[in-house]
Parts: sequence; structure tokens; C-alpha cells
Amino acid sequence: MIEAIGPSCHNIRLEGGHDFEQWVMLTADRHFDSVQCDRDLMKQHLDLAVSRNAIIIDVGDWFDIMQGKYDPRKNYDNLREEYKGVNYLDLVLEDAEKFFAPYAENHALIAMGNHETELERRMGTNMIQRMVDRINKNGGNCYAGGYTGYIIFRFTMCNNKRSKIVLKYHHGMGGGSAPVTRGVIQSNRMAVMFPDADVVVSGHNHESWCIPIQQEKVSRVGKISLRPQWHVRVPSYKDGWGSTLTKGFDVEKGTPKPRGCVWLRFWCSNANKGKVDFELTQMAI
Repeated sequence: MIEAIGPSCHNIRLEGGHDFEQWVMLTADRHFDSVQCDRDLMKQHLDLAVSRNAIIIDVGDWFDIMQGKYDPRKNYDNLREEYKGVNYLDLVLEDAEKFFAPYAENHALIAMGNHETELERRMGTNMIQRMVDRINKNGGNCYAGGYTGYIIFRFTMCNNKRSKIVLKYHHGMGGGSAPVTRGVIQSNRMAVMFPDADVVVSGHNHESWCIPIQQEKVSRVGKISLRPQWHVRVPSYKDGWGSTLTKGFDVEKGTPKPRGCVWLRFWCSNANKGKVDFELTQMAI
């Protein structure tokens, strides 16, 4: 279903008829090993992904991993009891493998976030690649992505009608505070930087929104048309406010954040004569 065609680009090929439907679960900022991770909500959404036969794409900060020896952000109070060992990273990976094994076949791509790139710089190991290896050991066909990249959904519908929808992922940029704009301003920059994308997906600041930016296009034969480029900010599964009401990063420097995921749904019906359409749905609390 998924194949690598470049260092930061993957194809996902899908086939169907007039009744075609395919769900994609977009996640980011799971912070799985954090004491503040809402694992119950995450499991609820992952179970829904299985029931929908959804493809799962994660765009970074799968792990929190700030309690290592060389991380100045470490806080012993934020270390889960089961991770208190000299082989801290191995214990996190073993726990994550056990939790995500039932969902291995649904995962297509896991990208890196700033927590993973920072740990790689300090500790010399790529936790995302190691996690992907464990997912594939449990029956998955998953790829490790970079901090940014492309996923091209290529559709073959009835009467051999072919089309594509380009998804650009970028974990996120900037400090992530922006309590008023919630990072929406960045979508204007991304619309300029990534003009070929139909959907631009980011995480990082733990906000949740979805907006279209209308673009004018001109074909090789001079036909002018308009199309919306959709910008999606995926929320987190980390409850940095409700779980620590007295102190902590979110309380001291931010605002309460939503938790959840975003659903991307492709479909084809008799009404649109083999054309694949899509819609985006926020699922956050």
C-alpha cells in the first residue's frame, strides 16, 4: 500500500469503484511515555481506526523522552514508574511496542518531531526508526519519515480513472506559544513554501484547527482555475494543563490545549463519476 520514492516522499496507492471510501487517521504529539499522555483517549481513537480500516499517519513527537541523562529538561517527577531504569529508552520502546502492537497493520508512516530530533542529537539514536522496526515486527508495513516530507495518495478508480492528492507534512516550526493566533499565521507561509500540496498537516503547538487557503492555478493550455489548499493543525494527546494545575510548561507559558486527532476521509461515488473527493474532521476534546 505504501512505498518510498525518495528520502522524504512516499506513495500510497489505493483502488476502488463508485462506492470507494478510505479513512486516514492523522495524529501528532502523542508524547506516549509522558505521565500526562491521555492513553485512554488515544486507545479509543486507535480502536476506531481499526474499525474503519484506517491508514494511520503520525507527524512527530510520538515520544516525549525528556528524562534522559543528557537532557536539561528532565524532571524526575515526570518519569513514569515503569521507566525508572538504567535502560530508560529501551523500557520506553518495549512499553510502546506492547501498546501499539494491535494497531501495527494500520500504521503507514511515523515522522520525527522536535523531541525525537533533539534526543537523536544528544543521545545518538533515532527513536522513530526503532519504533517503526518494532511495528513492522508485529505485522506492519510502516515507514519512518523525517521532520518534513510528502505523501502522495494515488487513486485508480472505476474505468481506470487515475488521480492523486498530495499531502505535505511538517511537524511544526516556531516556539508554539501564540495564544491568540494559535499558529494560524504559519499557514500563510506554508502556502507559499509548499504550493504543490492539496493538504498541509502540522502538529507541534498542540492546537487544533483546519482552514482553506484559496489558490489560483493555470494549466499548460492556459486554463485558469481555483482550488483550496487545506491547512490542518493536529492536536496532541498530552494533557499538560488538567493533569498539573499548579505548575508545568503549559500552565506557566501557554493555555489549555485540545486533545485528539484529525480524520481525513476519501470517497468516490456515482455522483462524482470516478473523481476522488476528501473531507477533514477534527476529533478533539
